Amino acid sequence: MPRLLLVGSQSAGAIENFFTSALTDLGCDVALFDPSQHVADGFVTRVRQRLHDRTLYTRVNECLLQECRTTRPDVVWVFKGIEIMPETILGLKRMGVLVANYNPDHPYIRTSVTHGGGNVAECVPLYDIYLSYHRELVRSLPKTGVWLPFGFHLPNHLFHLIEAVEEIPRACFLGTIDATRVKTLAWLGRSGVPLDVHGPLNRHARQLGGEANIRLFDEVYGPDFWRVLRSYRVQINLFRTHNRGSHNQRTFEVPAAGGILLTPDTAEQREFFESGTEIICYDTELRMFEQIRRLLALDRVSASRIRVAARERSLCSGYSYADRAAAAYSVILNALRAAGLAT
Repeated sequence: MPRLLLVGSQSAGAIENFFTSALTDLGCDVALFDPSQHVADGFVTRVRQRLHDRTLYTRVNECLLQECRTTRPDVVWVFKGIEIMPETILGLKRMGVLVANYNPDHPYIRTSVTHGGGNVAECVPLYDIYLSYHRELVRSLPKTGVWLPFGFHLPNHLFHLIEAVEEIPRACFLGTIDATRVKTLAWLGRSGVPLDVHGPLNRHARQLGGEANIRLFDEVYGPDFWRVLRSYRVQINLFRTHNRGSHNQRTFEVPAAGGILLTPDTAEQREFFESGTEIICYDTELRMFEQIRRLLALDRVSASRIRVAARERSLCSGYSYADRAAAAYSVILNALRAAGLAT
């Protein structure tokens, strides 16, 4: 059994936690390295992050290399990797370690400080395996790219807690508001759509405070996150730049909760779900508005059919993060064998 060292956040809700849990359930030998434990917190650090100061992560890289010298993992699996430098990946490979990456963002389309600096893009060709949700990016990496779509982590006991939640006859957007999203949501409110927005109350979200028909709520986590996804008559999905033409995490989270997802029309999403019966797609803002009005007017029986079909598709098609982790682990095992590193 190969030894895996997962490099990523251990904060609640981090995607790497879902993979850690699933790999452990598969019987894998998994250890964790959290880069944040080696970066000082505070205002100065946040400023240096915004300036993409690479020296901020010097200690992270030194500690990661030392950890690998001590524990000798077979695989280092980096999640996102905003702290990891190219020379560190090369150093790991010189130790005979297979180095993989899974980035829930796009390495070349970075629109937020949370997407990292230039080192994120520089590291892409150095990884032995580069797992990505973005199919076009994977196609540009013929030797190392592996398509790994997003998924969902909703245990049955948690679903049963939200299963009978009272439906809220309004539209909802759950996520972080940015300069583009605020314009779309404000337009919907002014057009008469009753809309609840859940997310960080940043400067863009506060612009919606005085808009007609819009109510603002703070971020939600754990069971409340899933309760919000399920309870509203329609969940609006708005893609960021790096998700256009592809999909995002809401693509799977909303149907898994038995919610009604209204999402941009992409070929990938139509592969995952049947449009019209399991998810609802739109191709323009006007079409989005029309679909919202139609869904809000839908009778409860018809709405329930969409909810049930969406959840059933999620469960029977291998869309959970446990399934994604198993698929990724199979890729890693094959890579180890091909490199003669399997133990």
